[in-house]
Amino acid sequence: MQKLAALAGTVIGAGLMYALDPASGSRRRALARDQLLSAKRRLHDATVSTWSDARNRGQGLWASLRARVAPDQPTDDVLEQRIRSSIGRLLRFPRLVKVHAHDAMAILEGAVPADEAAALIRHVRAVRGVAEVDNRLDVYERPEDLPGVQPPFPPRRPGPRFQLMQRNWAPSIRALVGALGTVLFLAASRRGLVVGSAMRLIGALAVLRAATNEPIEDRLGRQPRGAEVPEEPERQLSESDGRSYQAPR
Repeated sequence: MQKLAALAGTVIGAGLMYALDPASGSRRRALARDQLLSAKRRLHDATVSTWSDARNRGQGLWASLRARVAPDQPTDDVLEQRIRSSIGRLLRFPRLVKVHAHDAMAILEGAVPADEAAALIRHVRAVRGVAEVDNRLDVYERPEDLPGVQPPFPPRRPGPRFQLMQRNWAPSIRALVGALGTVLFLAASRRGLVVGSAMRLIGALAVLRAATNEPIEDRLGRQPRGAEVPEEPERQLSESDGRSYQAPR
């Protein structure tokens, strides 16, 4: 107990000497005050954004549950707009697809690449209010065969991804994963050596991922997926006669 009190006194004394130093004490106190104010502002912004995101997700989930229970019979115009807005994020060439609705039936006309046709039909069937899909699409194997389309062609759009598989997480997801990682790390003390070590590692990685909002592989210095490694430019060395040659690597 005495050793702990002595250690605490030493730490407090060192802190007072650091803050009350006649030469640099005022600058250090101002710097510490600015850092505390900045941390307070960041904490407030993070709390507000997390609460707002969680509230919006809760309202969306509640609305989705109510829509599944209550019958949804939108008008043809409303259903058409609902389908158009949803497929616009799915297709590379959404302007080539014409959408009509009649008595809960979605009628699809136009042209679509072969690699997007099946996903489009499944997506339209899942739209709320659609009971049946009438597929009248012309399917083309190659994008260059589509009518009225000129290169360069946009890349294929990725479909909806699970939240945890995305690169950037929403504030509420970060808070949830961070809390679960903390609980897992603390609960590891009641486990054996192997299981406890694994739980601590997983918990620490979860907290790190939630705190930084960056993939773990990026934090470890690895190249992100899909990123191109820049090529090193060729170095040229000049000789006395003006000729140049490529330097060996």
